Amino acid sequence: MPFLPQLRSRRRTPKPGEVLTQMLVIAALLLGIARILSLIGRW
Repeated sequence: MPFLPQLRSRRRTPKPGEVLTQMLVIAALLLGIARILSLIGRW
């Protein structure tokens, strides 16, 4: 993954708000995937 060192050199300490938004986005994606899987399982 070549883009990781660039991000680290740009900002080494991410803001807590950005981390929270990333966690919320990941949680929303996981919930959506779980809902889709449950719907597929019902068929």
